[in-house]
Amino acid sequence: MAIMCEARVAPLSLPLAMLYHSSDTLIPRRSFLNVLLDIIQVLLTLLWWIIVIQAILSWLIAFNVINTYNDFVRSVWHALGVITEPIYRPVRRVLPDFGALDLSPLVVLIVIFILQNIVIPALYVRDAYPM
Repeated sequence: MAIMCEARVAPLSLPLAMLYHSSDTLIPRRSFLNVLLDIIQVLLTLLWWIIVIQAILSWLIAFNVINTYNDFVRSVWHALGVITEPIYRPVRRVLPDFGALDLSPLVVLIVIFILQNIVIPALYVRDAYPM
């Protein structure tokens, strides 16, 4: 009676240094830069949504649909201002004064779009050994 032993072997196209063993499968390692860029992408998407929500909330407050006498609305408005004001401040210094019209959220959204669709994909490290 012969005992057969099944060995798990990595594909020949991938060096063993590129793989780590996770239970029954071999999974390719992602580069640290790619993981960092993915985290930055998520944070930029979150910031995009925060800016959009703040813009909608500002319109609702300006047209008196909701008011800041409500504690919840006031706390959300203040929290969004605390998050976005450090980002808007440098942009407001550069932009000319348009009176009541604030274009800094639009400029920040354009910068986020450029970062997400042009800069970060250009920095993304492609796999040297495609599967």
